[in-house]
Amino acid sequence: MALQKNPRFDLKLKYRRTFEMALILSLSSLILAFYYTPSPELEKVEQKETQDLFRTEDIIQTIHEKLPSPPPKPPMPIAATTEDDTPDDIDIEGNEIDNNIIPTLLPTLVVDTNPEPPPIFVWVENMPEPIGGVESIYENLIYPEFAVRAGIQGSVILEAVVNEDGSLSDISIVKGIGGGCEEAAVMALRQVSFNPGKQRGKAVKVKVRLPIKFLLEN
Repeated sequence: MALQKNPRFDLKLKYRRTFEMALILSLSSLILAFYYTPSPELEKVEQKETQDLFRTEDIIQTIHEKLPSPPPKPPMPIAATTEDDTPDDIDIEGNEIDNNIIPTLLPTLVVDTNPEPPPIFVWVENMPEPIGGVESIYENLIYPEFAVRAGIQGSVILEAVVNEDGSLSDISIVKGIGGGCEEAAVMALRQVSFNPGKQRGKAVKVKVRLPIKFLLEN
């Protein structure tokens, strides 16, 4: 059986009437508040006279007159003298000249005591070659007796600088095989002249590397 709500406590029955009464009261109070609110009086602000803090004065414009330019200075008169009137040891103003005091300015030749050495090339347009070919080196090569008896053979690699005149300098051993073959290769290389290397048609220093073979004949 469903329960029935008591009409005395049912709020929905009087909700519409209560809402209308509350709306009427709120609008009435708002109208009365606007109607009885006093209007503010506008205050009159008196304008005070402004005081002049600065005083302006008229400045009289002055006119600057251009002064005339000063006249040019007259040239200094030079007394004409003859060779007979002026001796060698007296100048034009009459002062004696001491010849020992006057320094002599002679051109000096500056010699560079430390000239830069010419560059050493590794590769040039025309590489240096031994005069007579590589065979000229082997013609002067002596096979060491100790290396022959020990059966030592192989290649000795030497490095040297071929100068502009075809001579050799700075000969060094890059690789050796022992048994006196290195010394024999150096001696044979020193007895050979080279055609110098050229870069752009000019002889230059070139560093070369030469392998010299030591082979035993059966």
